[in-house]
Amino acid sequence: MQKPKIGISCDLSKRTFPENPKERDRHVLMDAYILSIIKSGGLPFLLPSVTEVNLTSHFIRNLDGILVSGGAHDIDPSNYDADRHAKCAPPNIKRENFEICLIKKAMELDMPILGICGGMQAINVAAGGTLYQDIQSFFDNPLQHQPDEESTYSFHNIEIESSKLEELFSSSSELVNSNHHQSLKEVPESFHINAFSVDGVIEGIESKENSYILGVQWHPESLFSYMEEDFPHSKKLFSSFIESSLIYAEEKK
Repeated sequence: MQKPKIGISCDLSKRTFPENPKERDRHVLMDAYILSIIKSGGLPFLLPSVTEVNLTSHFIRNLDGILVSGGAHDIDPSNYDADRHAKCAPPNIKRENFEICLIKKAMELDMPILGICGGMQAINVAAGGTLYQDIQSFFDNPLQHQPDEESTYSFHNIEIESSKLEELFSSSSELVNSNHHQSLKEVPESFHINAFSVDGVIEGIESKENSYILGVQWHPESLFSYMEEDFPHSKKLFSSFIESSLIYAEEKK
């Protein structure tokens, strides 16, 4: 059986060396993203943050789906015409420019896209949306969306609206994991908000126009890789993405 080829965007960090150039880029990715794609029947391909647009086009032509991963940076507010807030963390310009270009090209081809945490925020910005630069600064009595120092995630419930996501999960409420301090603000008309947390933070979006573009603010890759029995909805999410990518692969033959 054919396995769809899934491109996964990587995080981009710096490493220092004794000789010049002393500071060099390093692409890294948590293993859970790779495990989730393999467990769901896909072939993962790690995508470096390149600056050449033609290389991004070559990536797209050889893939069947895009997974935009989360990251430790905050998207530069200039990408959505906003001034920088004091709590906005430093950007990762090379990475976010690559991801925004990648998302736009995939959208043009109606290629399946799954965005996780910061990946959902990148989808929203690429489509013309905006972000709240710090949840604590803009929401009254927000939930704990960032974990304490001894934990990897905080956990809270989400409420799922009538949507493709609700049909997929067969549920209107789920427990999810969380590690973020920014959230979606304005969402483009071409997208439907499919999930919220009780404090009003947007937890999920899906495209009204493309066949499959889904963004979630939590981290289903960790739930699927390490806690699948307790969080079966994580498997459903990745299965739907791989199924859509397989359909895309068959249709482009």
